[in-house]
Amino acid sequence: MTGKTAFRALSICAATLACALASTAFAAEAAPRDCFDGTRVVDWTTAGDQTVFLKTQSSDYYRLDLANPIRQLHSPTARLTVTSNARTVCSAKDLSVDLFLTSSMNMPLGVSKLTKLSAEEIAAAGPENLPGRRYRGNR
Repeated sequence: MTGKTAFRALSICAATLACALASTAFAAEAAPRDCFDGTRVVDWTTAGDQTVFLKTQSSDYYRLDLANPIRQLHSPTARLTVTSNARTVCSAKDLSVDLFLTSSMNMPLGVSKLTKLSAEEIAAAGPENLPGRRYRGNR
């Protein structure tokens, strides 16, 4: 093999490797993410002062980790509204969450993290702690 042939072979290998890496990166980007339609939140419940569980219309569950603890989440008059800054919610920055305590007092809540719950996490949370499941006689 001459030097010129070896250089061509090396160039072909480098180009092939570059294509393979680019297609792998593209496939990872194109993979479906754990997103939901922001208009399809049907229920919520709290788990402590800094965690909110959401249920979507497609029966998926998400955990919202709040930036700061909020004791008023447990108030009997508390009403939470979840709106999306984008139609599809894929991260905490896509959400606006407000806590309404009375008709004249609302408090925006900072969401630091959004996590879709796996089947194992749903089972570990227990039916009494997830929105929309506590009244089904599962206690």
